[in-house]
Amino acid sequence: MELGLLGLAAGLYLLGCVVSGSKSDKWGRKRLTLLSCLLMAALYPFLGTAGSFAALLAVYCICSASMSLLWPPMMAWLPEQEDKRSLSASVGILNVSWSTGYGLAPVLGGFLAERSLRLPLFATTAGLLLVIAVLFSTKSGGRPREESERARPASPLASTFLAMAWIGNFSLVFCLSLSTVLLPKVTTEMGVSTAILGAVLASSGIARTAMFVFAGFFSGWQYRLWPLVAVQLGSAAGMLVVFWGADAVLWGMGLTVLGLGLGLTFYSSVLYSLEYSHSRRGLRAGIHESFVGSSMLLGPVCGGLVANTTGSLKSPWLMGAAIPFVAAIASLTIYWIGSERLRRNSVRKAIAPQAAAPSPCGQPSAGSPPRTET
Repeated sequence: MELGLLGLAAGLYLLGCVVSGSKSDKWGRKRLTLLSCLLMAALYPFLGTAGSFAALLAVYCICSASMSLLWPPMMAWLPEQEDKRSLSASVGILNVSWSTGYGLAPVLGGFLAERSLRLPLFATTAGLLLVIAVLFSTKSGGRPREESERARPASPLASTFLAMAWIGNFSLVFCLSLSTVLLPKVTTEMGVSTAILGAVLASSGIARTAMFVFAGFFSGWQYRLWPLVAVQLGSAAGMLVVFWGADAVLWGMGLTVLGLGLGLTFYSSVLYSLEYSHSRRGLRAGIHESFVGSSMLLGPVCGGLVANTTGSLKSPWLMGAAIPFVAAIASLTIYWIGSERLRRNSVRKAIAPQAAAPSPCGQPSAGSPPRTET
């Protein structure tokens, strides 16, 4: 029953992200973001009063569905802010904010839990109430305005890079979730202290946040092939370091490389989803978040199956090295297909005017098909 509820929670989140992103394109970003915060503020206090593990997971399922209403509309809201900040900088600030909070939350939560197990839940609820107050005072975020001009993609290969970013981000989040869940089991078997384990896991988050800062305020890497491919191949190497490594230093090095790669793929996935076109931003943000959610679920599940099948706790990292390597090959293939399609379209457009141009005598030029009257 517990596993079924966990699967249900993941399914609700994945489906909810796509639905909420799509609906925010019609209803506006603010409504769904506000609804999400209201639901979570009402539900979080009950996490501490659940009488059984099944009841706790049931509330967690509802919280997962509520959280799915937050991320896609909030991401799609970024390009619609009435300020002069670039979209890349706005995405950078969002990424640095959530990554910092994701790293600090366990530390602060543990500190509060030492005094009372319910204090972290009340602190989260208080934070949500503050966000709700800010949302009520915000005037923007209504139904997305219609663009007066047809927006041109940021790159002629924008759709190609969007697919590459989604696949690459899936592969690296898969590796991170696998490591976060399974590495504590390895360190327990080896007698590594929890403090060292925390430092090893923190290395990935610090590296990810550092890459968010770099990607948000420096240009030149966007819509380029090799940065995306390089970080996937580097992350595959990092997973091999964790697989072969026998001490915390090597594990930390491997996860640091993974964190840097994840910072770039995640950033690219968000930026390309929002920058592709003005229409259906919410839907693309929902698809991005669904890729993230599915990889966070599949990483530990697949890693656990591999460990049970092989009888080795380190074997999941060998699989973790294969996943981004295959994703890098897929990215190269997608890029080649997109480049060839773009080249053929360019040649076709260049030939079409010449073929349609009349000769000086008013007759079709040589080699062109005869004209027909309709």
